[in-house]
Amino acid sequence: SPPHESQQPTPGAAAGACTPSPAPASSPRGPRHFPARCARVPADCVWPAMPLPHQVWLPEIQLTLIRRATARMPRNNYVFRTAPKWTKPEIKQFLQKAYGVKVARVATINYPPRYSIVGRILRKRRAFKKVYVTVTDDALAAPARPDYDSEALSAMERA
Repeated sequence: SPPHESQQPTPGAAAGACTPSPAPASSPRGPRHFPARCARVPADCVWPAMPLPHQVWLPEIQLTLIRRATARMPRNNYVFRTAPKWTKPEIKQFLQKAYGVKVARVATINYPPRYSIVGRILRKRRAFKKVYVTVTDDALAAPARPDYDSEALSAMERA
């Protein structure tokens, strides 16, 4: 059989490389299911094996700091509120990777949804998880101050 036109190397492509053929104008299922901008790859065209990328974890964790509860806790403890589906290891890993703090301990409490009746309407408040996080003391070290000359630094301290 004659070679497929998509298997012929293009002037800029290396020999043996194959390029996908353009998509047909109409598909048996209609143009919505196979848009013209897509390209079909012939079955006999073998693409070079690509190494799989490392797993990238992009979490959608929403941690809300509870200020009043955190203010009553010791200096290295924080209280957050999050969705019930997140586990202790996931929360610990998220805080360590996203904020660069060393987490010593994570404790959680699950709160069920609350229902209230207002007139004839039943209202539901979402379930949530309260997270108590203890970070190591070296994680709380003050951030490095920028390099100022001594005169500017003393002027800033006087102000």
